[in-house]
Amino acid sequence: MVRSRLALLLLLTIPSITVAQIRADGWRIESDRGELVGSARTVPRGHVQVEGGFSTTYSPLPRLDSPRSHGSTEYRSGHAAEYSRWTTGPETLIRIGLDKGFEFTIRIPDQAPDNFSHNVPGNVFQLGTKFELHRDEFFELAGSVAINVPFDSGFLESDANDFFPNAALTGSFQINERTWARAQIRTIFGPNEETWWADLTASAAIGVEATSVTRLYVGSEINTWGTSSRRDGMPVLLMTGGSFQPLDIVSIDARIGIGVTDAAPNSQMGLGMSVRI
Repeated sequence: MVRSRLALLLLLTIPSITVAQIRADGWRIESDRGELVGSARTVPRGHVQVEGGFSTTYSPLPRLDSPRSHGSTEYRSGHAAEYSRWTTGPETLIRIGLDKGFEFTIRIPDQAPDNFSHNVPGNVFQLGTKFELHRDEFFELAGSVAINVPFDSGFLESDANDFFPNAALTGSFQINERTWARAQIRTIFGPNEETWWADLTASAAIGVEATSVTRLYVGSEINTWGTSSRRDGMPVLLMTGGSFQPLDIVSIDARIGIGVTDAAPNSQMGLGMSVRI
């Protein structure tokens, strides 16, 4: 009888200790897909985090020639100017925690939400890794490397016709108990006839822990895509958003942004969810 009670007590205690250790290490879900800057943390070892969502972008019609214009497109004519709208999804990102501070990532090509049998150009099948370089009470730094892989299954099709490598560096600084600042630099490389090109994207945000389960932020993004051939400057986007984590394993995120320069989209909005198991 005593042994049975000890065994039952042990079974009840082990999960409690495990949960306590996880929470002490940070069980807060941070998305690499739904937030402007992304996270400087990796998924805990032995866990899988699946992220997904949809984004809608409004942009002037001249930007339809952009390789980034993809998804379901709607044309409308107004009194001032014509514009286009495209929606992408489900923006699937799978993050697998292989070890402490190290994860494997899989990004699946998007599909147009109004017609899932329609292949959407401008998306890629991506394999990569993410690793924490430094982490303490005030500062976190993480790097990631990935490669865009040519892929065609008949249903899902990647736009990449070559293995394009890309990398990112993300830093997060805890200003005080509730306020944080975060910045990220991303780059992608690709061949262009006899040479290689490189595009750079920089983003920064400042956020606040509104409640124990709610985070809000405001920030901006700038990228050098097509700058050499553009006459309207670099795209600059101002964005605000947040996340709400009602359960330990679920987080919901939303964002909305407006273009600051003529080269940027008029507006952009998105909604998504992350699940960790």
